Amino acid sequence: MGAYGAKVAGRKMRTGRLLVIGAVLVSTFVCLANAASNTVASDKTLPRVFPKVEGDFAEYLEQTVSAVLNIEDPPHHESGFKTVRRLKTVVLLSVLEQVDKLRIPDFDFSKIPPWGVAPPLPYDSGISPSCIPDPAARRVYEDALRKNAEEKARYSFQLRTKSLDATLTPVITGYLSRAFERTPEDRNELMGYLNALLSTEARKTEMRKNLHELLDLPQERRE
Repeated sequence: MGAYGAKVAGRKMRTGRLLVIGAVLVSTFVCLANAASNTVASDKTLPRVFPKVEGDFAEYLEQTVSAVLNIEDPPHHESGFKTVRRLKTVVLLSVLEQVDKLRIPDFDFSKIPPWGVAPPLPYDSGISPSCIPDPAARRVYEDALRKNAEEKARYSFQLRTKSLDATLTPVITGYLSRAFERTPEDRNELMGYLNALLSTEARKTEMRKNLHELLDLPQERRE
């Protein structure tokens, strides 16, 4: 194979790699959107689900980020680099958007739910509601147990989501810091993604602060 043939073959290999990467990222994004729509039926009802559902979804988000970051970017000088960067950025910022939808703003972590519920007198702690003959007392006890279980599940859910946020945000920020350069063109592209894919002002502000070295260019370089 001559030099020209080798060059063409190399170009075809790179093109094929980009197509595979694009397919994987688009598939990941579609799965993420479907999982979000199926699991996050309502921002108000989601915190009431029990830890198993929360844990599964949190693990899915972590695995999504890991899978995306394990895809190697082409060299910066190759034409396909920006395509891969765009696809990866869309998926990663969409993950942060889903994390924000899981969280309750200003959730008070100092209010730890009690471990258990005291039964009506004269019964001992831990008694089953079915062992309480008085219907009214049994109903009050059952309601208290149900409320306590929901509060513990909600607290566990928010604690896990807070930990997820603390883990994923710096990892995603790190990728964006490496993938984008400190140029007006890259700044405008990155700002466009932040504004389009993140819905809360708190998250946008946090990401702008984390990426300030990329985004805060001297005025003369922006023009």
